[in-house]
Amino acid sequence: MDNYYLSAFVGYFAFFLCLSIFFYRRNTSTSSFVLGNRSLNYWVTALRTQASDMSDWLFMAYPGLIYGLGLFNLWVAIGLILFMFLNWQFIAPRLRTATEKYESLTLASFFERHFRDTSGLIRLLSVFFTTYFLVYYIGAELVGLGRLFESTFGIPYTIGISISGTLVVVNIIIGGFIAAAWSDAIRGIFLAAMICIVPIVALSAVPVNPLEYVSFAGFFHALVPDYSWQTLSQILLLSMGWGLGYFGSPHILINFMSIHDVHQMHKAKYVGISWMTLVLGAATAAGLVGLLYFAAPLANRELVFIEMVKDLFHPFFAGLILCAILAATMSVMTGQILATASIITEDFFKPILGPTLSTAHYLLIVRGCIIALPILSYLVSYTSTQPINDLIAYAWSGLGLAFAPTVIAALFIPWARKAGVQVAMLLGGIMGMVWNSLGFTFMPLLPGFIICLSVLLIISRLTKPEVA
Repeated sequence: MDNYYLSAFVGYFAFFLCLSIFFYRRNTSTSSFVLGNRSLNYWVTALRTQASDMSDWLFMAYPGLIYGLGLFNLWVAIGLILFMFLNWQFIAPRLRTATEKYESLTLASFFERHFRDTSGLIRLLSVFFTTYFLVYYIGAELVGLGRLFESTFGIPYTIGISISGTLVVVNIIIGGFIAAAWSDAIRGIFLAAMICIVPIVALSAVPVNPLEYVSFAGFFHALVPDYSWQTLSQILLLSMGWGLGYFGSPHILINFMSIHDVHQMHKAKYVGISWMTLVLGAATAAGLVGLLYFAAPLANRELVFIEMVKDLFHPFFAGLILCAILAATMSVMTGQILATASIITEDFFKPILGPTLSTAHYLLIVRGCIIALPILSYLVSYTSTQPINDLIAYAWSGLGLAFAPTVIAALFIPWARKAGVQVAMLLGGIMGMVWNSLGFTFMPLLPGFIICLSVLLIISRLTKPEVA
């Protein structure tokens, strides 16, 4: 193990641990712990939202797609940017206003109150599918961190996973949502700087003139090889197959609910989309430069960024850059663990236990969930040999199918009914769970979203309106 790497990692974690301790006393209620009392300013909201989206996928899986499978996969980034813009533009302000109106801290309670579901089915489905898919998502991130520790320190994969999960949990339990939000904002700035530095330095070290390989015609042909239906359908499945997931990701949507002034949402949108465009552009560049930098193809395409960093920089500075992967992954894991713990506490335990427990007891339940979730995710990641991209695609698709149609219906379709929502949520969640076993080679979000939203609307039309 290189002491320079170790020094960089220890310094990184010590800084964010101190930040969590600083915010510890501000967690006096469940609302403050899981949503920061809706007190965040626009730029913290923006950076927190975007940083809680980009995990080790940004540094490992996505550059690996570009490096190993070609520039055509840039459609993934294009779709993500487009749909995140739509998320900021149309979903964010309405969701912030509506959840405050219904006094909801979670999506599940918002859905239940908006659709007047006294059966509890919408709430329970929300709890189940959020927990199921986010456990897999967190597991994917632990896989990435385990491989990072193994590649960088020579630490066994399983020990690396254990260290990673423990460090994330400690920071959340101490600091809660508001510490996580400020930490993620700082991490967002840090990881953007780091991911931009690497392809620039690597480009100056390639043994050939990169301009010989660059032309607009070649770039366009790589993106659109031809105008056949097969190519156009692949473009739609790549871009919309990823992008639609934003409308149904609880760990991202929860950040929209935390901004102090909804009228500042447009400022958050411009900050967030600018940041996202910058980091995805840099990650694309890292994958492309890797093609020129490495004479022999890497055995694991998802290590292209890490191997360039280790080869190009002094170990201490390389350690700082590799901390950016930890920064990205910690941000996403923090958001996902908090979102899942809050929905389990607010929408499963509170309805059962009612007012019999104090705020302090509910905070203990939240913290207990925060400890339990990474343990479940550990079981997912312990023996995984799948690429990180495949694990994340599975969880991302499942969340989008389970929740995106319901979010759209709740915010934009006043005649949507609870029966339609119940069926659509159940159908979408099951479709996300079993899709991989059906033999399809593309993500289910685009066709699944169309099917589930159609089912929701048809059943809503056939259902009598509930009596107020």
